[in-house]
Amino acid sequence: MSDYPNITDAPFWSNLDFDSEIDDEMLLIEIYCSVIASTKNRFTRDTIVGMADYIDDEWEGAEDYKNQLLEPGPNFVHPSIVQRNKVFEDFDSLSVKYGEEHFTNFIQTFYDTYPKAEYSTPIEYLDSLNANNVFHIKWASIYDMLFFIQEYLKK
Repeated sequence: MSDYPNITDAPFWSNLDFDSEIDDEMLLIEIYCSVIASTKNRFTRDTIVGMADYIDDEWEGAEDYKNQLLEPGPNFVHPSIVQRNKVFEDFDSLSVKYGEEHFTNFIQTFYDTYPKAEYSTPIEYLDSLNANNVFHIKWASIYDMLFFIQEYLKK
């Protein structure tokens, strides 16, 4: 799947006729795949992290990149904005495919019913579980999914 920007671009998608199965389970799979496809760059060696502390000093472009972080220039668009816009485009397409009201209700319900203990939002709850900011790949995908849903609902 990593070679395809969207899961629906993969050859197996049309071969298996998934588009005829428009239900909540397929919607959740498409939301998840959209977020993961848009955030997969966070796991590569030259990931744009936005903080000099996390840059591999052995990376050939490290110094240039650190300078870019300090003085980004007038035309700089932070990669997180590009990433967010890509996910929002996918979410807009899914809202057309599944119906805007159904899509919005689905993600709102998913977000509201995600376990959050005594915290007001799932994001606050996930942040509390990782007070030392230790990166775990399994938590990153869950966090990204909930974060993008939260941001999409705000817009």
